[in-house]
Amino acid sequence: MPANFPPIQALASVAHKWINAISGAGVASATQPTASDISGLAASATTDTTNASNITSGTLAAAQGGAGTVTGALKGNGSGTVSQAASTDLSDVVSNLSWTPTDQSGGGNTLTVNVAAYSRVGPLKIAEFDITYPGSPSGGSDTAAISLPVSPLNATESNLGILWNRTGGGFFYAFLNGSTLSFSSTSSISLQTNTQMAGVRVTGTFIYF
Repeated sequence: MPANFPPIQALASVAHKWINAISGAGVASATQPTASDISGLAASATTDTTNASNITSGTLAAAQGGAGTVTGALKGNGSGTVSQAASTDLSDVVSNLSWTPTDQSGGGNTLTVNVAAYSRVGPLKIAEFDITYPGSPSGGSDTAAISLPVSPLNATESNLGILWNRTGGGFFYAFLNGSTLSFSSTSSISLQTNTQMAGVRVTGTFIYF
């Protein structure tokens, strides 16, 4: 060391900093290095990859919304991760909801509801039920009619369902009757009365819009 070179003064160690310069008076200074000061780093070390506009190559993983094996409708979790949506995640899809069919004939009869549930996919409704009419219904000459879980979009549509007569055997045809559901023993729409449905247990699925 040259005789006229001043001694280097002590410098306390500071985390994440290195000595970047020593003055002519022997005073050292420390700074935090940047990525550009270090060799061997990937190019992404000096690029803000949290900004999607800076990403110009490569394949984004399916879980982050890129190409991959996640199929169907997707849902996000609010932090950039996506997964396949279930039916319960969709606002216009509901399934296996309970409902109680009621007498809409005007006779005020109490129906025995063995099972009743419905599903909805957009405008499509699927009503499933198993009901029993009372043995001596009131309003015997009235057209038998029951409520639907959701009102039809168009009460004049000719929706048709096939139901099982679990009491007498055979089948009933189910028809929209305004905003209610009625039954016929033939496809020519000869609607059953309450008397004709006395004590009958009817089961089936009715699909309508």
